[in-house]
Amino acid sequence: MRVGVIVDNEYHLDVRVKREVRLLEDFGYQVYVLCLSFSRQKESHSNTTTIRSHYLPRKAKDFMYFFMNTIPLYEWWWKRKVKRFVDDFELDVVHTHDLYMAKCVKKGIDASKAEVPMILDLHENYPYAIKSYKWTQGFPRSILVRPRVWEKKESKYLRYADRLIVLSEDFKQSLLNRNSFLKSEHITVFPNVVDTEEFDNYEVKTVEGKLLGGPRILYFGVVANRRGIFRTLRSCEELINQGKKFSLVIIGPVDAGDRDSFFRELNKPVFKNHIAYIPWIDLSELPSYLRACDIALAPFDKNPQHESGIANKIFQYMYGKLPILASDCKPQKELIEKYKIGKIFTSDDELTNMLIELIDNKQLCTEMGERAYETLMKHFHQNAFRSSLQSLYESLFT
Repeated sequence: MRVGVIVDNEYHLDVRVKREVRLLEDFGYQVYVLCLSFSRQKESHSNTTTIRSHYLPRKAKDFMYFFMNTIPLYEWWWKRKVKRFVDDFELDVVHTHDLYMAKCVKKGIDASKAEVPMILDLHENYPYAIKSYKWTQGFPRSILVRPRVWEKKESKYLRYADRLIVLSEDFKQSLLNRNSFLKSEHITVFPNVVDTEEFDNYEVKTVEGKLLGGPRILYFGVVANRRGIFRTLRSCEELINQGKKFSLVIIGPVDAGDRDSFFRELNKPVFKNHIAYIPWIDLSELPSYLRACDIALAPFDKNPQHESGIANKIFQYMYGKLPILASDCKPQKELIEKYKIGKIFTSDDELTNMLIELIDNKQLCTEMGERAYETLMKHFHQNAFRSSLQSLYESLFT
């Protein structure tokens, strides 16, 4: 089977897409990837996978994406690329990622006149997510971007797909409730599990020189208000005022809309010698930082976007044998409480108190961290949902 995978990002930056491609290779499929390149990278190969990357300056992508609901240049651009992609590689099936790509990919397939089924892989609750981004809010941005339009467009865009992939059973059920035309058997759940074999191959190095004293609390991922970074800083300030010895490790890029507020907080004198901020690391470095830390944070705002599935970082923390302190977003709450691998907070005061509990109880942290790793390796490693993905593909041709 010749499978075309389409993602509007640089392929090597998308952990979920790479993980799925590796499984498709294991199934014996011939895989072709169509993606973007923000540098002038040419078509290349990865194992048995052909990667066709089209150069598009990041600013040009952001501009077209910003105006998608007013002037659909982005969809027109992608339609042409998809048509050529389908024609050149004589694909049997196309697997595209994210709701907003559904229309242009389907139109590209139709333009090729190939009868090729399309799988749509939903990484998040997109209609809610786009409303929560700072760059879509306020005048005149909200008028130009028109983020609320996606609530009406969701059903139309879902109809373009022959099959859907979602992050969780909860997200699947919410889609079924909102869209009566969907069939449960056409929706496959594939969480953001970790490719443990890939992580096992990463060399664990000493990073002590880049960090401060322990116990160390780790926040990994995009730094943003909606992801709970400011409530984390408030709790840490309270701990410092109480004389607690710890440090916070923050790794990840800052959302543009929160940049000024974040660095204003970070530069407070109270945080000197307590916070190490690292803007970016390669994923291969993550196991080294996981090994160096003691407690992991996932303090997301509770909303439909964050309840569409379990974030990558949860499973990555589990790989690192860290206890997880998380907000009460339903999917991560159910996972953490079911397997007793961390603590769930519902308020800022609870976050502060639970941080104190974990900082003061190293044995509890070790026990929960060991259970987290065991749970990952038993239930949520890269092969745990292998059969579901393979059955999805086989269902298209039976």
